[in-house]
Amino acid sequence: MSLVTHNSERFMYSEAKDLTKTENSTAMFWRAILNREFPADRQLYTFQEWPPFNKRGNCRVYCFKDRTKRTFLYVEFKRADSTSAKLQEGYHQVTEYCKRYLRRTGHVQIDCMLCYGTHAAHWHLSRNADFYFMSTMRPVIDFIDADAPRAVELTRRFRFLRKTYGK
Repeated sequence: MSLVTHNSERFMYSEAKDLTKTENSTAMFWRAILNREFPADRQLYTFQEWPPFNKRGNCRVYCFKDRTKRTFLYVEFKRADSTSAKLQEGYHQVTEYCKRYLRRTGHVQIDCMLCYGTHAAHWHLSRNADFYFMSTMRPVIDFIDADAPRAVELTRRFRFLRKTYGK
């Protein structure tokens, strides 16, 4: 089941897949998907930081629970032509950011995504009371194309997050 459901998303998909484009194309495509999957009318919001405030392109999806803002999904964007070394570095950046977030806020879990072009890897990071971190990521980063049958895995996780954090 494809995550690409609209003509505008199909256009952004082709842009994000283009190896000559920057990570802006990746971000634009995945932000369109995230905005559709996490709509503001369910009180779920996406926020993207770009330079000069942040050196990297990233996005957070958050909600308001108990009168506080809570990030439940953190996403990092990379170019479609990223090398495996760059993707491994991106995985570590996302994981370290999420660990810091959990330490700082006291929350016990967060979902993580690393996107390059039209592909995304998704994992869940949680901690126990002793700040021992556990991840659902397999030893090899498993990327899924947004227009492939395996995209249903992302759809299921997005649905779970919507039900858990949305109104």
